[in-house]
Amino acid sequence: MTKELFLLLVLCVLPGPARADMLHILDSGTVKFRSSTSTFADTSRHVTASRSALPGSGWDFKFGFVPSSGVYTWTADVTVEIDAVKTGHRHNDPPPALFYYPAWPDTKTVARFDGATVRSPRLTQDQSFRVHMAPVNYAVRLKVLGAFTVSVHGATRKPTLTYFLDVGTPGIGPMPANDRLYKLTGATAAHPENHYASTAAIAGLTDLAAAWKSGHPSSPLLEIGNISLPWGGAFDAKGDWQPDNMHHAYGISADIGGGFTSEERAALVRLMCRSGFYVYDRTESGVRQYHAVHREEFRTLKQLNWPVRLPTKAEGAVNCCAAKPGTASWRKCVDLP
Repeated sequence: MTKELFLLLVLCVLPGPARADMLHILDSGTVKFRSSTSTFADTSRHVTASRSALPGSGWDFKFGFVPSSGVYTWTADVTVEIDAVKTGHRHNDPPPALFYYPAWPDTKTVARFDGATVRSPRLTQDQSFRVHMAPVNYAVRLKVLGAFTVSVHGATRKPTLTYFLDVGTPGIGPMPANDRLYKLTGATAAHPENHYASTAAIAGLTDLAAAWKSGHPSSPLLEIGNISLPWGGAFDAKGDWQPDNMHHAYGISADIGGGFTSEERAALVRLMCRSGFYVYDRTESGVRQYHAVHREEFRTLKQLNWPVRLPTKAEGAVNCCAAKPGTASWRKCVDLP
């Protein structure tokens, strides 16, 4: 049976551990790991494996060989490369640092993973080495390379095991343009594709826009702002890798705006709430707007234990569907500038 070694990993580049910021560690402090335990290296060839993970989840990278009767020793140098461009981020600056837990299962102390080499101790053929990566909230493709040095009967072999890990939200696609029903807004140079959503969320938003136009033909069309990036994940609206939250990570929430009067806003709030959305008045990246969350999609993802959550009062959000007419909360919802 493979002997799992949860060892103190030595960081070779940075002088010491650091604290991970909230872009990488889940707010609840709960770390849900997926593991690569079914993949093994081979002493005589290079091996690659592709995996996927949700934004907000950690990953347990395992390095070792298929148990055999052979006798040998080995070490591994583990490095990582980051690609966030294909996930929807067109930033000029590189993504934030990745972290791992050097003293697993202790998750309070982290060390830098990217730009470093994590080296295993010298192990035998029936042992394995793990790197526990801290959760990553933004969408990204990672290339994690384990470069082995294997000593077999006085000879040296140099096989590799490479993991390609896609961190992203599955099942989302682009909301089609439809200038007769709604306007898609909010695209920037840093995020030119910002309207990716689940099939149900796209249908719900389209039906909402159609109902609004039908019931208010002389009013402005709905303006649908940020939903999600092509791979989902944390959405840093200012293009600075500092997202306000994870509310746009999973393709079920949209920012809704338009040049409406107070009377029109009151009618719109009622329509959104009747049309299957949770609706919040909130400010994100300095812009005050409605934040509409597809109710059934949210409940479904919650049942699947995805790390979704609704805006909170602590974030300055007002639950417009729960606000009663005449109250301060209702006035705030309908007086949205």
